[in-house]
Amino acid sequence: MALKLRPEMSSLWHDLGVNYFTQTKVVEKVMSKSVAMKSLQALRKAVTLDPSCHQHWTALGVVAASKELSDPGLAQHCFIRSIEAESNNVVAWTNLGTLYLVNNHVKLAHEAFKVAQSLEPSYQYSWIGQAFIAETVADREAMDLFRHTTELASSLESCIGYGHWVCKTLQNPSSMSTKWYQYAIDHLNAVTAAVDAMSKYTDCVSDNLVAWNMYAILLERKNLIRPALCALEKAMKLLEATGDDKSKGGGTSLAVCENYARLLCKNGKYEEAAKLYRTLGSEKKSFDVACGFGLASLKAGQVDASIHEYKEALGLSSNLTDRALVRVALGMAAFLTRDFNEAKTQFFQSLKDSPSTIDALKSLLGFAFLQRDRDLLLAVLQTLRKNVPATERPSDIVVLTAYVQLALRDVRGSMMELVKNIHLRPHLSDTWTQLSKFILLSRSDRHEIADHCSRVSAIAGDASHKLDALLCFGLASMPRLSSVNQEAFRIAQKAVHLRPDVLSSWSLLLSVAHLKNVSCILEEKPNSELLSFTCALAERILSQIETELRLGQTNKTSLQMLRKWSSRQFALSLFLANRLESAAKFLEQAAWFYDDDPVICGLSSTFAKDGSLGNLMKDKPSSHLYQIQLSQLMCGGPLSKARSCYRLWLKEFRLSGVTPMSQAVRSFVSKSLFQTHVQNGSEKELQELLALAKECKDEDVLQLFEGRQNSGST
Repeated sequence: MALKLRPEMSSLWHDLGVNYFTQTKVVEKVMSKSVAMKSLQALRKAVTLDPSCHQHWTALGVVAASKELSDPGLAQHCFIRSIEAESNNVVAWTNLGTLYLVNNHVKLAHEAFKVAQSLEPSYQYSWIGQAFIAETVADREAMDLFRHTTELASSLESCIGYGHWVCKTLQNPSSMSTKWYQYAIDHLNAVTAAVDAMSKYTDCVSDNLVAWNMYAILLERKNLIRPALCALEKAMKLLEATGDDKSKGGGTSLAVCENYARLLCKNGKYEEAAKLYRTLGSEKKSFDVACGFGLASLKAGQVDASIHEYKEALGLSSNLTDRALVRVALGMAAFLTRDFNEAKTQFFQSLKDSPSTIDALKSLLGFAFLQRDRDLLLAVLQTLRKNVPATERPSDIVVLTAYVQLALRDVRGSMMELVKNIHLRPHLSDTWTQLSKFILLSRSDRHEIADHCSRVSAIAGDASHKLDALLCFGLASMPRLSSVNQEAFRIAQKAVHLRPDVLSSWSLLLSVAHLKNVSCILEEKPNSELLSFTCALAERILSQIETELRLGQTNKTSLQMLRKWSSRQFALSLFLANRLESAAKFLEQAAWFYDDDPVICGLSSTFAKDGSLGNLMKDKPSSHLYQIQLSQLMCGGPLSKARSCYRLWLKEFRLSGVTPMSQAVRSFVSKSLFQTHVQNGSEKELQELLALAKECKDEDVLQLFEGRQNSGST
């Protein structure tokens, strides 16, 4: 109707041509060429009416270059006429460059894109064209160019282009030690940026199998296993929709299935993974499929099937390093069947195939450690030092070596192993964390050094090691019952914000909150809000543990130990918050589950009518029970009995071993006992406490007496 009214208006013919060209994307293939011809005729009419309009020439060139018409000569003519009509025409220059690139005129394409870049440096598509040229000539600058295009704007070409180059670079392990890799991948956070780019691409194009596969690989690289599994599930649905045979299909379909099976295994779905691997290996089994099948079977508890698959993988291996790694896996499987001779043989054969294979050395070291074979331990340590230079040893090997030396009663040597590694490679945050853990476990009087090591690790470490560093940092800060303890509380909160899905971060927060409660009570400033928070936190942790146990998590023993500890903390928190009825009700249930735990039984007996705590201590004396009875006596019992109980408690306390935390508890109990005597006791009872402090060499009580005498004389 508009063309009937104004047939001389070129813009109407332009719009009609663009409309026809858009229809070619949605009509059937048979009709697309005829519709494209209508578009061409309409745009020719627009050019005839107004030959000075560059938009008409550009649109006509795009239609001529399309796959429906494929007339490169006409397209080139149109783009040149568009540039003549408007010299600063960045779109026409970019289209001309694309036309040259498609027709393999790389130099002409480069010149056209270069002009477009000079006209408008922020125009994304000219940069994408240069990236395609770099990709054509196999220049790794293509990756930098694609990265730059993702920073300018989001487009499908830039997103999948950058994702492709990041995946390609990650697949080449030989480039990992190069400066270019460290800059392009590590320094520029390439994997994170590529994950964002592929997320945008898959949101727009949901039927691209390769894109979903690349997206899953990048997510797996970031250790985001569940989202990666979801991405591959969508890829598997696309495979089912296309009807591809997974067992026979090569290339992309086989890669998707292998990746999916591997991620199922990583996510703990071992039986599903083994079932898929069995399908993949039904025709012609590859080395990767055999190894993956062996691992899935081993994790699923099918050890015999696992050994069979690993033996097949041994025959499919193409180099000595792969053979050595497969033999390590065979040794582990043999160890699970308690065939220790076979395990030892496989580990030694692995070292024979490849003496510098880290996994072989690590496995043999662990085997000797578990078998308590001193001669073998020394031999493996000697082999490790001979074949693997100190600067190339992974941090887990260094840590394992340190603990082996500790098992050989070489405490100084084990400490020096970690310290030497830190001097050689101070940038490795994991070693700093391990040294902090080692000091916390072995040297109760050096928590300041552990504090410093974990602080360095928390600052220098990446996200994967930061949680461990924060946990050590918090533990090292906890023994300081003072205002500095606020730092430990802040660190624990950071750990929870960093990994709210990990129970250890919540457990650290609960420990610090409980210690802060003790500190407030010691200063006679109890914080009711903090006490309520501690109770709620302990209850939350218990609830999460129960959920994970119901889901059948693999670390069942650790979860049960953590549940016992959390039950203690919950009961103590209720006790300190004066919620005695709730405490009694909880302890009645907990004591039935944990009848061998002195703290829970001791607190439970506090509420028992028959006062069975004394009988319990006769059967199972422990510092925990004496501490509970001492707390009861200080709350209203005879002070003479409190002093007697304190002497016994101190004896059991020293027998159970001194740690930074127990030292802080002992100091708190001593000060509480002194304050109770000052408030409720006579001068004679104070002197008896002084004599007891001298006898037991309790420096805290002696310092308090000294301070009291100084203030009295003043």
